[in-house]
Order: sequence, then C-alpha cells, then structure tokens
Amino acid sequence: MTVARKRRQAEIEERSLLGKGIILTSSLTVVSLIVQLTGIGLIFALNNKPVPSLVQLRDGRTIRTIEIGSLERTDEVIQRFTLNTMFLLFNMSGKLPVPNKKETIIDRGFTHTYKGEQVKVATTTWQGSLALDMKFRSAFLYEISKITPPTVFNGTGSVVFVPQNITEIKKLEEGQWRVTLIANIAVFLGTEQQGEVIPFNKYVYIRAVTPPEITPWSSDIERAISEIRQMGLEIYAITDIDKPEPRS
Repeated sequence: MTVARKRRQAEIEERSLLGKGIILTSSLTVVSLIVQLTGIGLIFALNNKPVPSLVQLRDGRTIRTIEIGSLERTDEVIQRFTLNTMFLLFNMSGKLPVPNKKETIIDRGFTHTYKGEQVKVATTTWQGSLALDMKFRSAFLYEISKITPPTVFNGTGSVVFVPQNITEIKKLEEGQWRVTLIANIAVFLGTEQQGEVIPFNKYVYIRAVTPPEITPWSSDIERAISEIRQMGLEIYAITDIDKPEPRS
C-alpha cells in the first residue's frame, strides 16, 4: 500500500509539472507573438511615413528633403520667393557684373513694349519679371519703368528696395496665398545721398506652379525662367492693401 501510494503521488506531481510546463510554454509563445506583431506594425508604420531624402544642389551641397503635396509650400519658401523677386524687380544699381571678372559694365537695360509704347527697364528688373504671371507681367513692367530714372542706364542713378516686414502669409485656397508686404523704394537720380522714398505697402498674390524643366537644348531664356521659378511659385497680382482681391 505504501509503494502504490508513493507511485500515485509521483504520477500526480509529474502531471502537475507537465501542466505548468505547458502553461509556461504557451505564455512564452503569446509573448513572442505579441513582440512579432508589434515589430510588423512598426515596419508598416515606417513604410507609410514619408522618408527624408537627400538632394544634391548645383553647387555640390547636399540637403535633406521631405515629400509634400504638389500645391503645398512652406511659409519660409513663400517669404523667400517674395523677397527675392522684389529685390530683382526693384534693385537697380545701373551696373552689371562681368562674368568671371572683377569688373562691372553699365546696364543698358531691356526695351519693353506695352500697348504700342516702348519703355526701358533694368536687366535685373527684366529677370525678376520672369517670376510673374504672363498676363500680369507686361503691365507691371510698364509701371516699374515709370519709377526707373533714366540715369540708371548711364550708371549714375540707382533704385533700392528696402523691405520692412512681411506681416502675414494668408492661404486663400489650395496652392494660392496672399502676402502682406510692407516696404519702401528709394530712387536716386544721381550720386546724391538723398533720394526719393516711395512707400510700397502691397498685397502680393502668389500661386503654386510646376517648376519648368531644362534640357541641354534649352534656350537662354528658358534657362533664365527655370532659375527664377525653381521654387515652384509665381506672382499673379500685386495690389494696394485696401484693394479687393483680384481674380486669379
């Protein structure tokens, strides 16, 4: 009886250990499965997240970029585009640098025809106007010609754009913005220190466009347009601050 009882007790202990082993193994399996599923979830999350990419610039520098929608632009890009374009349009030194030389030549300007009338604008003004919508460009170049002193084209006069502030960048709709620009334009007829200051407080209307592509066969004008519009933006109107919004 004692031997039988001991044998039965051993069988009970063996079954208990086996049960505990099965429970432990099952628990470890569940934990392993949870870990694997978590890892798979993280992989899918990373796959669905825009991955920063490296882009090499023309000067050899490499920058990190992120993917955005074709009609999206950051406030920083809009502000930089606005100021860069205004500087080109309204900064006129009367001189141009000579490529690969530490020299300058007199800016003879570009002749522009508006409604049958021929006017002259500075070379940098003409370059900056490539950032304007074609329907708006011609009339605005004519307006700039009226504040451009003739002395710019003999190298003695100059015009200086003096930005004060960009107070607001308002999104009007997808791919369109209104920039509130506060600035002055100083016009110097000659070498005198005192110039005429013209307030330039405007709404600048901007929209997203597809940056033009260039090829080895692109013309000089196509290359110039591509350089100016590389941010994928254009100005389609400039109005006084108290004027209603124009049609885009």
